[in-house]
Amino acid sequence: METLPVELLAEIFTLAFTDGGHTACSVSLVNRRLYEACRPFRFQTVALDGSTPKVERFLATFEKERTELEPSTTLKVRQLYLDASRLYGRIDFASSWYHTLLRNDASEEEGEFAPQPCDKQPSAVASVLDMVSPHLEMLALHTPIFCSAIESISFPRLRELTIRCSALNFTPAEGSAPLYPALKRLHIIEFPVALHAWGFNAPNLTHLRVSLCRSISRIENLATLQCTSITRRSGRPKSTSPFSCLEKLIIQPDVCPPRRWDNGFDFAAHTALIDFLWQSQAQPVVPVYILPQGRSVALRKDWQCRLEGDESCWEISESYARSRYESVDPPAYLTPWE
Repeated sequence: METLPVELLAEIFTLAFTDGGHTACSVSLVNRRLYEACRPFRFQTVALDGSTPKVERFLATFEKERTELEPSTTLKVRQLYLDASRLYGRIDFASSWYHTLLRNDASEEEGEFAPQPCDKQPSAVASVLDMVSPHLEMLALHTPIFCSAIESISFPRLRELTIRCSALNFTPAEGSAPLYPALKRLHIIEFPVALHAWGFNAPNLTHLRVSLCRSISRIENLATLQCTSITRRSGRPKSTSPFSCLEKLIIQPDVCPPRRWDNGFDFAAHTALIDFLWQSQAQPVVPVYILPQGRSVALRKDWQCRLEGDESCWEISESYARSRYESVDPPAYLTPWE
């Protein structure tokens, strides 16, 4: 390593620093030469999973490094995993047994992370996103509440976004430019799918996945994708139609509530969801895959696999393709109660 030219070290660091920062920190401790050589690449892949102090330490360290390296070197974060669920306080989880069963990101103690009236905590998330947005290419974000930064900050180079959130007020401003012009893959977990907003803000989207759908109200505008067929057949330019570049749509409903615990409402809502999914995509314009019901999503694992070049959650068996089935009734793998 001592004899390798700096240009070759730069190529090695670009390929090696893809684990959230651990390798970069280890290499920087070897000696002074490697420390200086890897400084521009130390933050190209960052994984933040912890409390507000940890996020604030990252912000301070990143800003210090950026100040020392500029203007000769631009410090860039290209891939970011940010779990903001622990940046918020805790309240008692007072929802139904169904949502208690579905909790897969809560700790072993009772209760779940939820927002508290503190402006400092959500601002830490916004500060991180604002700081890294110019060069970010891949983002996985988990926040338990509405995150205004995701709908107000532009990510000109972002190619892949996975977001898990309970709400998103995503309304394009009149006359505004798309926030995600380079976005190709979008994975939405749990929160409502504002297709009209994503269609405007991500005009080049090719892959869309919606996971852990819980009710029709959260995905009812998925049928909007069918309008793409009219546009394509009429020969109108792609730029005039949302999702005109879409190549694959993946939908995964949430877990079905057991009948023995159900009061009737959740179970009826779930069966209505399955029927809606199946019937609304009966004549798909693009390949549509409706997956078996799922209980959880391994956000960090999927993000790491994508960094390593694996298809991860985007690799789906053809047995789940909607086009393989002619029946108007959902197949057995979607109706475990039958």
